[in-house]
Amino acid sequence: KKDDIVTFDEQKLEEIRKVMKGKIELRFSEILKSPSPEEKIAAFISVLELIKRSELGAEQKKNFEEIVLTSIKS
Repeated sequence: KKDDIVTFDEQKLEEIRKVMKGKIELRFSEILKSPSPEEKIAAFISVLELIKRSELGAEQKKNFEEIVLTSIKS
């Protein structure tokens, strides 16, 4: 089961990279394929990983507002 989670995360990283390619900014909601809690969690964890790898930046001006993702490297 743990292997499935790691594979899924890597897939999600690639999906986010593809969506961000050629864009400077993108709203978090634009990377979601569905509004399900599982999809939101998987996307959020993947965004955190890309921030850690210095591939994305993120900004949220106020609590519960949209998170804006910024591409750091292409």
